[in-house]
Amino acid sequence: MMTRINRRRLGLSLPVLAGTLLACGLTTPALAGTKKAPAPPAPAATLEEAGLRFESARLLGDAERPAALEEALRITDRAIQRGTDDEKSAARFLSGEIQFGLGRYGAASGEFRQAEDGLRKTPFADDAAFAAIQASEAAGRDAEAAKAWIDWKGRYPQSPLMGEAGLAQAWNALRRGDPTTASKTLASLTAERSWYATDPRVVLAQATLLYERGNPAEAVALLGPKPSGTAAIYLRALCLLGSGSLLRAAAAFQDVADRDPESSLRDFAILAKADAFFARRERPTSRDRSIPR
Repeated sequence: MMTRINRRRLGLSLPVLAGTLLACGLTTPALAGTKKAPAPPAPAATLEEAGLRFESARLLGDAERPAALEEALRITDRAIQRGTDDEKSAARFLSGEIQFGLGRYGAASGEFRQAEDGLRKTPFADDAAFAAIQASEAAGRDAEAAKAWIDWKGRYPQSPLMGEAGLAQAWNALRRGDPTTASKTLASLTAERSWYATDPRVVLAQATLLYERGNPAEAVALLGPKPSGTAAIYLRALCLLGSGSLLRAAAAFQDVADRDPESSLRDFAILAKADAFFARRERPTSRDRSIPR
């Protein structure tokens, strides 16, 4: 189970983020002179257009989105080619986001790394490095990312993303089958930043840890009767199944399918619901067990 953390500390849209990057010393003075023929769009304007295209593409359906992202990437490439070194760094950050959206995680990680190099004197270097590790994880390189998180924490100890990095480390450990590291990381996270203790993402990670350690009933209690989010409901269904509550598990799996038809968990939930009904049918009831065989 993997969740991509929203690392944008201020919840900025890509056009606004691009503008903020350029405002942090990443601008060039306007050139004075006589009136001339129309010039090509300035890199900053091109970058803002690319950001707007990217945000629009994200709202499209699966069929239309790739082409729109490719167009946004072409505009971003122009900003990289024509801009100053500082403008190129901002453009590479955006390029990494677009590549990630296209599922090209290796390329996205590379762009974010280059953006980090150019943004070292701005407040966004840690964001770029954070994004590069996320892209590595999306590409399935969890072992590499586990080391990268440790390095990131060492280089950016004052980053406001430290808590998010700790949560990412915990999920990374869970995916690698390392519950000990996951448990220690979650304990450290909630001890140092107490507000994370009630964060639904942390609760989900803790419940996943309990389930992986063979304590489904404790995981159900932690999640509560009405967990928020499709992933939490799916985990609760798995835990109910593991606890032997087959009908409740089947109902929870159906809830997953009904709540989010576009979720990647939908098909798994439908199959799991069928398995739960099959298991209940095959399991003898108390009445069956009282009949001599």
